[in-house]
Amino acid sequence: SRDESSHRKSLKEAVSTFDEVLRKFPRSEQVPQLLSWRAKAYADLGDHAHAEQDFRRLIAEHPSAPEADSARMSIAEYASNRADYSGAISVLEPLSKKPESPFHPFALHQMAWAHFNRGEILRAVEYCGRNVQALRARIRNQVASSSDEALLENTLLDVATFEADRVEKESPAPSAKEVFQAFLALDPGAKLPAMSLRFA
Repeated sequence: SRDESSHRKSLKEAVSTFDEVLRKFPRSEQVPQLLSWRAKAYADLGDHAHAEQDFRRLIAEHPSAPEADSARMSIAEYASNRADYSGAISVLEPLSKKPESPFHPFALHQMAWAHFNRGEILRAVEYCGRNVQALRARIRNQVASSSDEALLENTLLDVATFEADRVEKESPAPSAKEVFQAFLALDPGAKLPAMSLRFA
């Protein structure tokens, strides 16, 4: 459509502008922001290879920049999409140790799924437990967003998914009693029936 064509043209012009500014001012304090903007423009254009390249450059050259946490999440998503779960875990590791970051619980969530997809179910459950604690701390400290509360619910349900897979694949399989004790250890409250249904 004409609107889509116009949007793509604007994105390409933005990339050209960012190219020029980065070339002229390679030591500017704005470089991390410019790299992030250019990466997002590339992503919107469907050029994910160049987007990931910019995100990786950002975290390599400016690991403490405000944009670095978001860049790590994007790189991990690219890695997971190509089934490079070890790569996703590696790039998210620094974020998993940074509870002050708004991306911290989302990093733990993504790491749990990466471990699950590697067949490391107990590690996946462990990361879910860490995330439940982190999210509850954010709620207690009144810094949680609605997305944090939704993520808490999803994380509890993820534990049920992971445990169901463990029962199916492990020999000897954990007993139902062991699984429910694991559920109760997370203090799921009103979410326990939903977890039980997901497990069943």
